[in-house]
Parts: sequence; C-alpha cells; structure tokens
Amino acid sequence: MALHIDRQSGWRTFVVALLALGLLANVLPAFGSPNPGSVRALEPPRPASTMVNPLGVQFAHIATTTNIVGSNTFIRHYATDSQPNALLFVTPDVQPGGIGSYVRNAHPIGVWYSTADGRWEIYNQDSFAMTADATFHVLVANAGSNAFVHTATGGNIAGDTTYIDNPLTNNNPNAMIVVTPNLSPNGGSGVNNPHLIGAWYSDTGQKWGISNLDTSTMPVGAAFNVLVLPTDRPAFVHRSTAVNVYYAGTYLDHPALNGHPNAIPFIFQNTGPGGVVLPVDNHSTGVWYDTAQGQWAVVNLDLTTMPVNVAFNVLVPFVDSAAFVHYATGTNIFGNYTYFRHSLTDNLPHTILFTTANWNPGGSGGVYHNRPIGVKYENYWARWAVFNEDDTYMPTDPAFNVLIPVPDAGVFVHKATAANTSGQNTYLNHPLTNGRPDAVLIVTPNWNPGGGGGTFDNHAVGVWWDSLRQMWAIYNLDWVAMPTGAAFNVLVAPSGPGSGSTAFVHRATAGNLSGHVTYLDHPATNNQPIALLFVTFNYNPGGSGGTGNPYVTGVYYDTYQQKWAIFNQDFSTMPVGTAFNVLVTSNKVYLPVVLRN
Repeated sequence: MALHIDRQSGWRTFVVALLALGLLANVLPAFGSPNPGSVRALEPPRPASTMVNPLGVQFAHIATTTNIVGSNTFIRHYATDSQPNALLFVTPDVQPGGIGSYVRNAHPIGVWYSTADGRWEIYNQDSFAMTADATFHVLVANAGSNAFVHTATGGNIAGDTTYIDNPLTNNNPNAMIVVTPNLSPNGGSGVNNPHLIGAWYSDTGQKWGISNLDTSTMPVGAAFNVLVLPTDRPAFVHRSTAVNVYYAGTYLDHPALNGHPNAIPFIFQNTGPGGVVLPVDNHSTGVWYDTAQGQWAVVNLDLTTMPVNVAFNVLVPFVDSAAFVHYATGTNIFGNYTYFRHSLTDNLPHTILFTTANWNPGGSGGVYHNRPIGVKYENYWARWAVFNEDDTYMPTDPAFNVLIPVPDAGVFVHKATAANTSGQNTYLNHPLTNGRPDAVLIVTPNWNPGGGGGTFDNHAVGVWWDSLRQMWAIYNLDWVAMPTGAAFNVLVAPSGPGSGSTAFVHRATAGNLSGHVTYLDHPATNNQPIALLFVTFNYNPGGSGGTGNPYVTGVYYDTYQQKWAIFNQDFSTMPVGTAFNVLVTSNKVYLPVVLRN
C-alpha cells in the first residue's frame, strides 16, 4: 500500500511521496529488474501555494569587465533580453552572501534599454564609470496594476517632486513603493534625472510622490518604474534608531531575512511613512549581509554615518519552495520527457529547479534509469519536465527527486559560451563561487532556461575546482567537449537550520564502498527513508586530489542498513576517493538560490 503526505508550513512547502516500507534485501536487485511488487506512489497532486503568483523574476547581476561599458553594465537574462517593456527594480548589494570583497558603487543608478543590443542596462546616472564587480539585486516585475511606469509631467510636478496618481496609492499613507529610474520606458527615450530619489506622502494632495532628495527641481520627462508592495509577502517599513544604527548602516530585523545571507531584499527610502515627515538621507544606499550578526543592513555606500530616524521600504519578494518525488507514468510521459504539475512551476518558464534520480523513494520499489537527465520547460504544456539528454523515450516508473528552491542569490542559471568554455569545461563566474574551493554546488542541466529552444549535452556532468583560475567549472565527466549553449541550474548550498537543509561533501572510502555503491553516514540521512537527496559529482573537493567517476548516478535507500547510498546506474565499480556534493532537504524548505546567465 502507498501513503502520500502533503505538508505545508506557512510559506514553506514540503511535499513528499511516502511509500510503505517493504521487506527489501540490503542489496540492489539485478540491473533491469522490474519494480518489486510494482509498488509505486501516484504522482503528487498539484499542491496549493500559500502565496499568489510570484512578483516576477529575481536574480543578482554582477558588473564584470565583460559586461561594463563606461557607466553601464549590460544585463544578459532570459527575462529581460529583447523585452523593452520589462519593468526592472534594482538595489545594490555590497557583499553578496556576506562573503568576499566589499564592492560599493556609490552613485545614483537607473536602468535603460538598448534597442541596438536588445538588452537592459544598469547605469550610473551621474555618468561615472561603473564599478567592476558591483552587484545588484534585480526584480523583473510581472505585469499588473501594482507595477507601472510613472512619468513626470508639467501637471504632476511640484518643485522637487512628481506625484503619482494611482488608486493603489491615492489616499493611502501606509502604502509602500519601490522605485527605480527608467531612462527608456518601453524602449523609447527619456530624460536623465541624476539625483537620488525617495518617496514621500502629501497630506494635502493625498498622494505619494517621488522626490529628489537634494531638493533639485524634478525635470519634465523623467520616468520611473514603480512597484506598489503587496501585502501577501514580507514588505515593511524599517526605521533607523539609536539601537540598530552602527556607523554607515542600520540593521534590519525580520524573520524573512535573519540568517538568510542569499536573500534578495529591495529597498527604497521613504521620507513620509504613514504621512509622517522624516529626515532625509541624501546618500546612495544599498544592502549588506553581516555574517557575524546574521542580519541584513541598509548601508550608505559612501560610508557616511547613517542618521537616526530615516525610513526605508523593504521588500523580500521570495515565493514558496517545494521538494517532492515525481514518478514517470503513462499519463505524464511524452517522448523523451516526463512532465509534472506544480503551482511554483506551471506557466513559469524562469523557474530554477533541480533533480536527482531516486531508485526507491521511501525505501520501497526500485527502478534504474541509466540516462543523463536534466530539466526542460515544455512550452506547449506550460509545464516543467525531467528529460533524457540522449533524446531516448522516457520509460515508465523511474522516480526523480525534484527541488524548487527559493530564487535568491545562491541559485542561478549558467550558460556555456565561447568565452567561458574550454574543452570539456564551462567556468562559473559568480561572487558566491569565485575564490571558494570549499563551496558546495548542486547542478542540474537546463535545456531551455526561460523557455524556447535549447542545447543537448548528452553526458553526465560534475564540478571541479581550478586552482589556477580560482574558479569552479562544470564539466562533462567523459571529457567530451562542452557544447556552446548548454545551460545549467546551479545552487550554492548553505548548511544549517537557517536554510532548512543540510549540505555536505561525501567521499567514497574502502569502508563505505560496496561495488558500484557508496553508503552515506550522516545524521540528516540515516534512518530517514523520506529524505530527499540532491547529488552532484565533485572531482576535487576543496581543490585537492581528484578522482574521476564518469558514470550516471542515482540515490537509493537501504532499508537493512537504514542509510542512503549513491550508486552508478550501470553497475560500474565506484573508485575509492570518488566525491559527491549532497544536499538534503528537511520538512521546512528554504533554499538559496539567482537566475543568472
């Protein structure tokens, strides 16, 4: 018999298929044997999300020497390329993930669309050169009444302020907005307003306005992307006090941010929350995660002391996350893929998700799948699917662990290009991985990020640390050249209760190996048949040594030993020293995760 459990806890969703444990031997059955007793759970039903559809696509953009031109940094992203009507909201991040160097781009910033390149750019409005390695949180908002372009006109300007006329903000002193200057709304031309801006509420006109903080006259034609913050997710007004100010920063204290270094918060100065006039902080601001405090802070990028009683609107636009087991059945198989339905993935081509083949979910059953797999967005069905990279027909009954993580700064899409590919390798360039040989990466091939066409890479893949470049690379385990255009979802896995998951590196040793199987011995997996494991081969953890294992792998639960194991799907002997990055989800799933090219 089969038991299906669907658990929800607030905005964190964890769905698993729990099978009744059978009396299995402590060894895997012969290759190609049928599912014992044909014990299989039904595909999980589409769970209800605790939130409405996400606000949009969020990611972190890093200004590099390859995308900086003068005062601009070009964005390459599936949600913005060739999208002149996109509404972008941007907040600087001083030190992504709270690690690495501090990089401050202390200038007023805005966005503009290059019709020649079909790309959006973040630019310094004062024309100063863009700072290399500066990081920006970016939200590409979904179309709706709460996201729009406001243009300053002679009829709505009063001195340094242009007033917004919108039913969501009129007569609503408690409304919260986030604003980013837009030099070219809808791909057209606009007027640059090289001044820092903030929001304030006019009691007289009962409207919210966008003001130049230095009191300079607002120019006619200046345009701004405006997002009215929703009430169904963390959005709040933060006020600096003597208690939370430390030098140039004011610390935020919110459960959606505390202990989450890879969160993607957005801020905008509010000089009149609730209709109360507050002081102005006329300095470029950004956000920073203090790893010692375990808290985010709003900081003045020029390191000027943060004044007391300054207010900021804060948005944390995450959505639910989920982890579950998906079964390929006759009703969800089409050609080389098996699709699934989920409220966090249906009609959302920019979703980032991860998968690992699971031989016997819950410790019961057992089906091999010796094919390199990945994920793809099927545009016709508007659903995501697990697919075979070799384009062979997807058989019935194999099971796959699926993870839909929160899209924060630790998750991104990497695409192999001529510039970042060498032989069988494609190199990652990300602040959470560069210079970090101890980083734990989980990788899943993504055939078509954002939908559309894609590139096959019919090879098992893993990661390795290049000590000369001080960078991680994704590579084909059989050393066949990496094709340009191949794309991969990447998750930089944190460990501990703050993320609701556990991440570690497992090494195959003489003590835990049995032929083609290596057994894990970890408190997060021992005696946990319903745990969901996501695994990526790691050639040289920490940058030392190096052992190859050029085979397709999966995970299975040994009911006799009460342990999870990683195994080679084709029964090839696993070498001593083989290593794997392992991510184990818990009942509460909050995972890192930036869509990034």
